[in-house]
Amino acid sequence: MRTHYYFSWFEDGFPEELKKVLNEDIKERKSLVTISTKPADFKYHEEEYNMVKNEWFGDAGIVFDKHHWIDYNVSKEKSHKLLRNASVILVMGGDTASQNAFLAEYELTMPIKKSKTNIIIGFSAGSENMAAQWIYAKSAGYRDAEIVQVYNGLMLDNFAYIGHFEHDKLELIKNELFPVSHDFDIHAQCDEAVIRIKNGKIEILGDVYLISNGEIQKMPESGFTE
Repeated sequence: MRTHYYFSWFEDGFPEELKKVLNEDIKERKSLVTISTKPADFKYHEEEYNMVKNEWFGDAGIVFDKHHWIDYNVSKEKSHKLLRNASVILVMGGDTASQNAFLAEYELTMPIKKSKTNIIIGFSAGSENMAAQWIYAKSAGYRDAEIVQVYNGLMLDNFAYIGHFEHDKLELIKNELFPVSHDFDIHAQCDEAVIRIKNGKIEILGDVYLISNGEIQKMPESGFTE
């Protein structure tokens, strides 16, 4: 079965425990295929490339033979082929709504789900789009949100996802997230934390909260299995 990684953000690169398990999980390193969140912003694309290649994977000692970006520079047909043959798929962070629209426009859901890869990784907005749902609300980090809106993601796993979670804003969480948590579970991840789903099992490193049926609780840290 596939392994899915959900990341919010890391200020100083991958933690050591994560570097170790990524090196164990990523056995094939022919190609890393990254889906942009700003497919028309090619300056952002260049900044993303350097950060992903050097600061994250490079620092972890994970080097790919080829690194492909999917944005408007790449045709829909070529993007499907790249995803089908990817060693690792990275759903990049940035603008969740723009990426969500791009995933639909380029019809990337099925190529991702049918890819030969065993590893799919999300960062921030990318993690939101990997999950079953993502939530547009102040309590989910969208400061300009006036009302709570729920959007469908790729539905790789059966929960809603929130990154950059601020668990101390309890009143806002109660007002906005508790009502929708009766419809689906929410995994709310703080920065520097990791959610790893392998063989259907959820593993946690760092601070991750489960919001379900109008209640919130911190999920226990489990570490990683082989």
